[in-house]
Amino acid sequence: GDGEAQYLIAQMYLEGMGMSIDKDRGMFWLKKSAETGNAMGQFLYGSKLLATHGGDKEKIKEGFKYTGAAADQSDKDPKTALDAMQKYVDANMNKIGSKAEVKKAIGYCDKLKAAADDSFNKKIYDDTKKKLKDMLQADKRSGTRRKKKKGPLLLAAAVVVGVVVKFTDVPVKVADWYKDSSLKGVVELATSFLDKGDGGSTQKNNQSSAKKDNQKGSDKAAQEAAGTSALPADFSVKVTAANVNIRTGAGTAADVLTVAAAGMVFTATGNTELVQNADGETTWYEILLEDGRVGWISGNVAEIVE
Repeated sequence: GDGEAQYLIAQMYLEGMGMSIDKDRGMFWLKKSAETGNAMGQFLYGSKLLATHGGDKEKIKEGFKYTGAAADQSDKDPKTALDAMQKYVDANMNKIGSKAEVKKAIGYCDKLKAAADDSFNKKIYDDTKKKLKDMLQADKRSGTRRKKKKGPLLLAAAVVVGVVVKFTDVPVKVADWYKDSSLKGVVELATSFLDKGDGGSTQKNNQSSAKKDNQKGSDKAAQEAAGTSALPADFSVKVTAANVNIRTGAGTAADVLTVAAAGMVFTATGNTELVQNADGETTWYEILLEDGRVGWISGNVAEIVE
């Protein structure tokens, strides 16, 4: 459609020019104008969203989007662009913008200063730019403090989870219980730290229980010590722990392809690799996934089945 005509229709509804005021229809046509790239439509639509956002993050985001689009049209509509820059800066001074939007407002301060016609106004934009930069720095320091405060809580949660995992046979239930607690976020981080999916505390605990039940640990250790020579010609690999990471290569440095549940069985390709880690050497097995992809699983959380 014609962006300028749509802008004029919007103004008629918003201002009641020759008709009764209808803000909803006015905003409808204003958005239509903004979507065509009309600078005046973008500026007015974005400005109204920023002025009436009421804390709605989507309205704020869209308001900055269209106000910024108008501000970037200096070559087509210089006056509207400068007005939009000013609105963009003012909205960020009200502390409703994201880091990216504050940074963009800082850039607009330079352009507004260049367009200012006297030293007084130029100083205003220098001061505004400094305040916006101070806002960014304050936000950065606040983020650092939040990270530091999380450290002691994370350590405490890790100790609790670690103790329960060490002295009980129900580590998964412990993790589920914590997810319902008030420390959900912190303890989930602690749980993920302790349970990395490649033979960490939780998996080793599950593995220990399995060995007590079926005495398979000694056979597995013998196979790992002997390397590929102890492997049968055709074999599969069974997952012995919960939430085991299947990786793109041997070793925990490789990316995670998927997560396997305890009891799942995969066909092995026959390829193995010894990986050195803090506890010694671990055998990793190459396996075929159901979707045809090839992955690797740690021998600490798997056993060979024929």
